[in-house]
Parts: sequence; structure tokens; C-alpha cells
Amino acid sequence: MQDGKEKIILHVVSDTLFFDSISERFEALDGYKNIYLFRAPKIEMHDIKRIRQKEKLIYTKSEKEWGRYFALPEVNIVFFHGLFYDAYKSYKYISKDKKVIWWTYGKDLYEANKYVSPLLDLKLYKKVTGRCFPCLKRKLLTDLSRVYGVLRGNIPRKRWIKRVDYCSTVFPIEYVLLKQLRYFRAEPFMLRGVRGFGEYKPVVKEQAGDIIVGHSATYTDNHLDVIEKIKHCSLHTRKIIMPINYGYEDFKAVLRKYKNIGGAEVIHLEKVLPRKEYFELVGNCTHAIFGAVRQQAVGNINGCMKTGVKVFLFKDSMDYKQFKQDGYIIYSIEDDLNQEELDKPLSREEVYHNWKTFYAILGFNNAADVQANVQKQFDSLYENE
Repeated sequence: MQDGKEKIILHVVSDTLFFDSISERFEALDGYKNIYLFRAPKIEMHDIKRIRQKEKLIYTKSEKEWGRYFALPEVNIVFFHGLFYDAYKSYKYISKDKKVIWWTYGKDLYEANKYVSPLLDLKLYKKVTGRCFPCLKRKLLTDLSRVYGVLRGNIPRKRWIKRVDYCSTVFPIEYVLLKQLRYFRAEPFMLRGVRGFGEYKPVVKEQAGDIIVGHSATYTDNHLDVIEKIKHCSLHTRKIIMPINYGYEDFKAVLRKYKNIGGAEVIHLEKVLPRKEYFELVGNCTHAIFGAVRQQAVGNINGCMKTGVKVFLFKDSMDYKQFKQDGYIIYSIEDDLNQEELDKPLSREEVYHNWKTFYAILGFNNAADVQANVQKQFDSLYENE
């Protein structure tokens, strides 16, 4: 820090897979101290499933206990990791001297809950998946949330968003969409999120191998529409890797019923693998199909781009639009997901094109440069003070 005084960042977190790896990046900042605030009125500490480093958390149960941390005079920055319903009320507690940063998750932007309607409205479910009973329940929830949100539920969210000073989106095109909201005033901050470097070597595969389908047991992955597209293809001697290590239990039960698709054995990943091990598994596949329409599975897709995996996405998806705009070679589920393309891995030229494109967009030569950029971004918040 230029003034030599340590700044304190109050992180507002929920139970997500991102916490452990991302917190390490914040811990490496020079001149900053990190506090991690977790509010869970309905669950106990031992019920937190995805955060391994629970000892880092300040665990609060009541709104009053949780809210007082936002007004602490020593706190300089309030950094929201995603946006969940309880967080909306925090605008009442955050004192005016704090800088508020919102790191958006896909769920924040595109999905409804029983209190608020979707912030950015997309048709999330494709035809077959949308007819599945768990998804019918989700669609009903969305319809009800539109009514309640307009009448009452969206008001605290609007007030909270007005209070946000800086916004970090996973995709630049998402920030453009948010700017269209009349009450959104936040400046861009670390667009594309807090991305890691990940030094991967491109691999050219001569023969078609295993296929990744989806990245979690979430309804918005549209697994059933993907399965409908590939079930008549001949995939004998190959395996389909289907991660269901997190998501919704009722949808996990639906996906477990698929033991064989197109002659390929389906391997359901039930446990969260270490990051390196998981991306080695992804890199050993030759094809990956992600059916999400909203921004989702971005880390998985980036992993594919770095390791020579052919990726299929829906053309109307946020992922497809951003990756196409970035210049990657991407295949569409609607037009390209067929026997011929599933039998053919990426060419050497395509593999190296996607690998080079990823690192060109990242703009850094090593992990140290990535960390230096995060440091620079935070320090820039105080350049004019």
C-alpha cells in the first residue's frame, strides 16, 4: 500500500467450492488483512459442506450479530462473494466510508429464489430438461418470484445494488448487461473474476476418447437435452464422465439412472476431486458438452481450452457468446453435435489456437503476474486518496 497502512477487507461468503482457493489469493495480498464473514441462520457450522477451511470463518447466526461487522470502523472494503438473499439487507448496515465490491456468480444474475425474480432474464431450461419434474418445480418458483419480486422482494436487492461501488463479473458481456439496469452504478473491477493462471500444456489427441457431460447436478446444465442429442450416436468403447459431486439431490437421482448412453458407460463423479486431479481428468477427455444457457462451468471450459478438448455449447448461451467473441474455436450443440464431430478430436491447429487464445486473453506469463495484477487492482482503489 502506498500510505503504508494496512487495509482490512471484510469478505461476505456463503458455502461455495470457490472459497478455499480464492481465499488463498486474497491472503497473498500485501498490505491487506482479510476477515471472512459467514451467516447461516438455518444451518450449523458442521453442516457447511464445501468450505474446508472453516477455521477462517466468523460464523454468525443472527442478523444483528452479522450486521454489526459492516459498520466496524477498521473495515475498509466489503467484498461480497456472490449475492444471496440475506445479503440484500446488509445495505442498512454498511457505513458510507466503506468501498463495496460485488463478485457476481451465475446464480446471482440468472436464477430466482422465493423472494426475488431473476436479475438478468434468460430462458434457462431447454425443452427436454424443462419437462423434468424437478425443473417444473423450479420454473414454478421462478413464475411466483416474478410476482412477489415486483410487489416487494426486489426492493431490497435494488437498494443493495445501488450501494455497490465496484462489480467483478465472470464475463465482460455480463457487466454490459448489468449497466442497462437503471439502478446499477458500480464501476468495473477485475472483469472475468479472480482467474487463476494454471500452466497447462496443449495435448493433441489422435483418437476420440472420453466425453465430459455437464459440470454438476444443476438443472440449468440441461443434461437431458444433451443426452437426447447423443443417445443415438455410437459411443461404444468410450466413457461419459458426468460430474454430480455438487448440485441438487433430486436431480442427482435423475442423472444416476443413466448408466449407458449411446453404448458408452456413464461414470458419475460423486465426490469433489482435488483441483489438479479434476483438470487432469478433463484434459484426458477429447470432447466436452456443457448445456448451460446462463454463465456456468466457465472454469471447466477454460480447462478444456488449455488442454485441447473439443467443446460443445448451445448457441444462445452466455458461455457460447463470450467464448465466440473472444475468438475461441467452439462447436454448437444445435448444429455440430453429431456422430462425425464426436468421432473427431480437435486438430493440432485448433488445439494450439485455443491454448494461445486463453493465455492471450489472460494477459499474463505466470501465476506471479496474475497475483501482481490482483494486487494492482486493489491498490488502484486508493490511488487518488
